[in-house]
Amino acid sequence: REPERGGDPPQLYNFDAVAYESLMLGAFTIHLGPANNFCADEGVPKITEIHLGFSRDGFHWSRPIDRTPFIPASRAEGTWDRAYLHSNAALCLVMDDELWFYYTGFAGNPERKKMPGNANGLYCNAATGIARLRRDGFASMDADARFGELTTRPMIFERGGLLFVNADTARGELLVEALDSDGKTIPGFEKSACRPFSGDNTRQIISWQSGKTMAELQNRPVRLRFHLRQGSLYSFWISDKNGASNGWLAGGAPGHKTLRDTW
Repeated sequence: REPERGGDPPQLYNFDAVAYESLMLGAFTIHLGPANNFCADEGVPKITEIHLGFSRDGFHWSRPIDRTPFIPASRAEGTWDRAYLHSNAALCLVMDDELWFYYTGFAGNPERKKMPGNANGLYCNAATGIARLRRDGFASMDADARFGELTTRPMIFERGGLLFVNADTARGELLVEALDSDGKTIPGFEKSACRPFSGDNTRQIISWQSGKTMAELQNRPVRLRFHLRQGSLYSFWISDKNGASNGWLAGGAPGHKTLRDTW
């Protein structure tokens, strides 16, 4: 990304991380300039924006290639989140079907130019806001009017008998089939036997007309093949009838006594 005014190249300014579902979710605060002395002379906040990334081991992190900010600074004079955005240590709360990200922004105060320390307009008029996101809505596999296919790697699960998906197929449909380690469809779990899902749900059960459940596939290598038309698939997991993922709940969720999704 090109440096902002002030000529400063992008730099990592702050980093927060929290456990979410089966991985670590990270908020990278990226500083884009201008330098503090320029901002102090003008009474305006420096530009920092919040980017997201994830890690499966806490050491190696992945971020979107295009470096699009998750929460950009508005850059508009008079707005509370003009610049200098900060994430919080918990990153987000799980609020039913949404994730709520609390973050801080600064409007600055051009009337307090060239004043010393925290009295300067650079650090004035801070406020906290909430950015909302669909639960698991960080990324999706999408398909247009033609059916697209997605086949997972082989996986082994030890408990749970129902397949859940988080998907938006209000204008299309989703079908799923289960394959064995050789890539052959397992009887009873064929695409043709799957009850198609058309709707928008963050916790939707997928079932087959054969009456078979995922419980029959425990402790053996299984692949899932998703057939999607005109929709978005955000996530999937295997659980019991309550749909709990047993994953981590980031900063927590109202009503949950622990930081795991055990409902």
